[in-house]
Amino acid sequence: MKNFLLFLVSIALIGCSSLNGYKEKIHPLDQAFIAKYFNGEEFIASEKVDRISIHYPWSDFHNINSRSFRAVWEGEIDGGDEGKNVTMSFYDSHASRSVYLDGKKITGWSNSNKHTSEFVEPGIHKLRLEFANGWHTTNFTASFDNYPTVEKNELKNIFKDTVDPLAKVAYIGAYESGDIYNRVTISVPKLKHPIIIFLSSNNGINWIIDNPHKTNVSHVVIRHRGGTSITNNQENTKTFYLNRFRGSYKNYSATASEIRDITGLAVSYTYGEYSLTNVTIPEIL
Repeated sequence: MKNFLLFLVSIALIGCSSLNGYKEKIHPLDQAFIAKYFNGEEFIASEKVDRISIHYPWSDFHNINSRSFRAVWEGEIDGGDEGKNVTMSFYDSHASRSVYLDGKKITGWSNSNKHTSEFVEPGIHKLRLEFANGWHTTNFTASFDNYPTVEKNELKNIFKDTVDPLAKVAYIGAYESGDIYNRVTISVPKLKHPIIIFLSSNNGINWIIDNPHKTNVSHVVIRHRGGTSITNNQENTKTFYLNRFRGSYKNYSATASEIRDITGLAVSYTYGEYSLTNVTIPEIL
């Protein structure tokens, strides 16, 4: 819904995922939420956002003390014609939150990441997420991506059957995003051969693929603790969440060795920072 009717839009989600790494639909930029921000009980500001996410220290956002920060995000979920299982993944620390569907609380928890799935009946439903921080930094992000989660040996078998031997491999690692909405932009260069991108973070990140040259990004593999999403991914890109992967943002030798074992290819480019906002992958010859 490109016009963001009533500032709400359906979230295109899939009821099940398979190891081919594709989703039935990928329209992350069609998502929209109304975010309302509070200092304790006092309403401060609202805005329309593409993702449920916020990240700032102390009082660096609307002068709201992080320990008093409260937020509500409201949007819609489309259950389709037959209903579907909606996968939800959240990253945060030192906070409490609750999720409501059509006014009914479906889950609530405190001080931990969470992965959950909820069956959504056919049709359009109202989604509401309430968040209350309790720390000197605020860091929260939610993901509704439904890519398959795989183990290392499963991924090795997938690459054995699908990898282009001329493909290039890039690895990018971070502890967290340096952006207020937890975004990190990956700029992909013009390449003759496909590129495989491994992404790793400790905190939830919205990885944004900037690919103006339409380079073939054949695979994206993501390691994270929760709440991570990916935007502007190509429809034909095979995308996976990888369990028990030794990602790092400052020492790449073990990570590069593990990626080579998984893909059968040497890593052509590595980059990392503690707090990351954008990376430009160079032309890899």
